[in-house]
This record gives sequence, structure tokens and C-alpha cells, in this order.
Amino acid sequence: MFSQHDNGQFIYAITLPQLLIQLGTLGWLNLIRREVARRSEMPPGFFNGFVRRSIQVPMIPVLLLGVGLALYAVLGGAERNLYLCVAAITVVYAVVVILREYLIALGMPAFSIAASEALPFVFAGVSIWLVRPGQVDVAAFFFLLGLLASCAVQLPVVVHVLKPHLQASDVQFETAAWMRAGGMSLLGVGGRTILDRLDTLVLATLGPVVQFAQYNSAQRATVLLLVAPMVLLPVFSPHVSRAFALGDKALLRREMLLQMLLVAASVLPLAWLLVMFPAQVMGLLFGEQYVGSSPILGLIVLSQLLFAFSLPWSNLMLMTDREGVYAGAHLAVLAVVLPIAIGLVGNWGAYAIALAALIANVLLCAVFFGVGVYGLLRDEPGTVREIYT
Repeated sequence: MFSQHDNGQFIYAITLPQLLIQLGTLGWLNLIRREVARRSEMPPGFFNGFVRRSIQVPMIPVLLLGVGLALYAVLGGAERNLYLCVAAITVVYAVVVILREYLIALGMPAFSIAASEALPFVFAGVSIWLVRPGQVDVAAFFFLLGLLASCAVQLPVVVHVLKPHLQASDVQFETAAWMRAGGMSLLGVGGRTILDRLDTLVLATLGPVVQFAQYNSAQRATVLLLVAPMVLLPVFSPHVSRAFALGDKALLRREMLLQMLLVAASVLPLAWLLVMFPAQVMGLLFGEQYVGSSPILGLIVLSQLLFAFSLPWSNLMLMTDREGVYAGAHLAVLAVVLPIAIGLVGNWGAYAIALAALIANVLLCAVFFGVGVYGLLRDEPGTVREIYT
């Protein structure tokens, strides 16, 4: 329905809040998933304190970011309505993903994915299809309404499930320890987010908007490769975290082996389809004007394939208290890849971003797989109760 220029703006309005949330929540999203999954091994007072901090700490920076975007919209003048929508999306989206992490850790991954990932996009998609707005900011507003519906669905469930766990009269805080763990996670998640959003940060600012729309659309086609691995993560994360807390190395090995088998079975056939019929896939999904992006689709497919296989292993770092490895790997790879993307985007455009992303995923997959396998064979994890006492 939109031109490539307008489509690029709409994508930017959705992806910019995602980037700001990953950075603004200070690494607490992964921390919530890990710590809440260990709630039965954690003293009630600590868990009570963690729940409070897990709401306060991530939301304060996000609220400040939202206020900053709103002020920019009011004072900047250009595209005022669009940036006001972006400001509101950033704040509400943060609530959605925090609730999502709680639901995942509480053992409801399917419901969390349906409510937080599917509902906002389905609501926005149906609304755009029915109303057919002529302006990008109206489409962004529909997405905001979808996020509000997601909050309304998730919040009562989270409150109901958590209520029995928050009956402890004493409240104990380990804020400094949680902030350190969150900080290391932030470095890694921030690096990963920047790598994933090189198109938003580099191509959208240093290249033509049309190429940004083409690259992002090609990348969205390959997101099909990540659907199964992303669905598996919230299913396996609580089990991996709990197995580590209990010191059950045999269970950890079984969980990782099963994840790899499921990832391979789900992504390899789709990867073959995308590589063999790139023009047909792009034309079917986005229209004939996007067939021109099919030459870079092969690079993006290979990059996403490596990302899919590395996801269980990078998640293993976060669920087994190895945020330092996760952070260090992403920062080192970002230092290598970002100059490549910035240096080549002027001449190579979208191809430079695809190449940079491929290099990043090759390096990260090698690091996380190597460290993860070594840890499963050699390390002896301690229990969470030992950590807290």
C-alpha cells in the first residue's frame, strides 16, 4: 500500500523503539527471564525484591527516552505526529516486552509469544488493510493500539501468577549484584541489537531510504528462518536456567542437543527455499518492486542461518551466569564489523550491510559454540541458593 519511501519510514517507526528498548532496559530483560525461572530456588524475600526492581530499573530510562522523543517531535517540527507515535510506542513496547519475559519465565512461552509478538502486528496489519491509511503516522498509531491490546492481555495473567510468590513480609534487595549482571547483559544485548539494526543505524542514515526499505524487506523475508529458534528460546530458557541452578549438567547437555536438532530440522528446508527462489519469494511477499533486493538475499540467508544455530548457545551464556562472555564477544565483533559497514555503505549500499552482518554472525557463532561446548564438558555450575547465601 505504501511507496518504498513510506514503507522505509514505517519500518523505522517500529524498529527504532525496539533498538531503544533493548538499550534502555539496561539488560534486565534477560535477567528477568533467568531469575524468575529460578524463583523456587530463590529465598522469597529476594524474589520479592527482584520483582520490584525489575519494574523500576528498566522503566525509568525508557520513560526518559520517551519524553526525549516527544520533546524532539514537538520542538523539531518535521514529522511531528510520526515521532510522537514513536515516543508512545517506545514506552508501551517496553511494558509489553517486560511482561513477555515474565510470562516466558513463568512457563507460558506460547501465550507470551502470541500476546506480545503476534497480537500487535496482527492488529496493526488488519487495521491497515481495512482502513488503508494514506499516512505513515496513522499506520504507526495502529501498531501502538496493538501494543496497548497486548498489555491488556498480558498484565492480568502476570499479576495473577506472581501474586502467590510475593506474599513474603520481608523484602530483600541485591540491587548492586542485579545491576552488575544486567550491565554485562546490556553490553552484549546492546552489541547484538546494533548488529541486528545496522540497516537502521547505518543504511538509513548514510544510504538511500529505498535501499533501506529493500534491505529490511529482504531481512524480514529471512526472519522466517528465526521463527522456530525464537519460539524455542522461551520454551527452553527456563529449563536451562533451572538445570544450571540445580547443577544438573546431564540435563543441560540434553537440552542443548535437543535444541540444535529442532533448529536444524526447522531452518534448513526454509533456507534452501529462500536460496533457490529469491526473486519469487521477494515478489510474492512484498511485490515486484522488491525483486531487486533478491541478489543480497543469499548473504542474508546465510547470516540468519548462522544466527539461528548460535541462538541456543548465546542464550546458554545468559542463562548460566556468563554475561561477561556474552558481552565481550558482542563488543569485540561490533568493533570489527561497524567500521566495515560504515566504510563500505557509501559504495556498496545494502550489500555492505549484508556482508557486515554475515561476518558478525560467523564470528559470534564460532565463539558461542566453542565456549558453550567447552563449558558443558568441563565446568561445574553451582546452585543459585549457594550464590545467594
